[in-house]
Amino acid sequence: TTKPERLIEYEVMPYLDYRSDNDDVINVINESECVNKCSTTETCNGVTFDKVNKTCTLKNKLENPFLNQNTNFYFKNYKTINKNKTLKSIIYFFYN
Repeated sequence: TTKPERLIEYEVMPYLDYRSDNDDVINVINESECVNKCSTTETCNGVTFDKVNKTCTLKNKLENPFLNQNTNFYFKNYKTINKNKTLKSIIYFFYN
């Protein structure tokens, strides 16, 4: 028998992005393909999908958040990450 893969959950944050020097940018067809790329990349902690340019940026560090009207950011395993007080503060700052 094959072992089922662990469920990976995401939370989308419209207009959010992160600047970092370790991004992997790939061309994709849609947001679903972008999220799937992150799911199959162990070091990926989230992805930014650029709705205008149709690019997907895999993020392994979540540093330097900023607002970008062209993007949606997907937090990988959001329920686990959300326990982090710093991340909660960032989310509150941007969305309240």
